Amino acid sequence: MTTLTESLAPETATATPRVLVLDMFGYQAATANAGEDALEMLARDRYDVILSDFRMPGMDGQEFYRRAVAEHPELTHRIVFLTGDSVGNGAREFLEETACPHLTKPYSLQTVQDMIAGLLQDNRAAA
Repeated sequence: MTTLTESLAPETATATPRVLVLDMFGYQAATANAGEDALEMLARDRYDVILSDFRMPGMDGQEFYRRAVAEHPELTHRIVFLTGDSVGNGAREFLEETACPHLTKPYSLQTVQDMIAGLLQDNRAAA
């Protein structure tokens, strides 16, 4: 899953990347290094919104989505996909079929905040 990432100094390029998550919007943030890790976290805790890369090592976003909603159907419209490139035909079809919200990089912090706020509002209205 992806959160707000800050590039580190060049000397850390070969080290394990570190991520700084800012609690500026009043959300509790959690991070996972891969789809499998995220699925384990979903088994233990409840999340209102999930930000996920579309392309990830080991498990892509489509597989993560399918497995997550199979076990947690309430997440069907709570997963936002972030992608760094134009979405290919297969990915575009998947996003249309599932109606998953997505953001294509570059996007602003405000755009991410607006997306999260909108999903949280929709989730509260549906409850």
